Amino acid sequence: MKEKGFEECRTLLPFTRYVMEKNDVGMEAYVRERMGEEEYTAFQALLAGSSNDSIQQEHLS
Repeated sequence: MKEKGFEECRTLLPFTRYVMEKNDVGMEAYVRERMGEEEYTAFQALLAGSSNDSIQQEHLS
């Protein structure tokens, strides 16, 4: 971090996550903020459909 400096490191996920957690903002809230509410909702729907598909595949096997 010293080599790159603060400006380059402040957008890296590990550093950003550390700062957000220190300020009591969880990862889900961070992602929602970065994606926007509409895109985040679509992403959650995609994940829900994907997990339902994998559960159905397990039962078919």
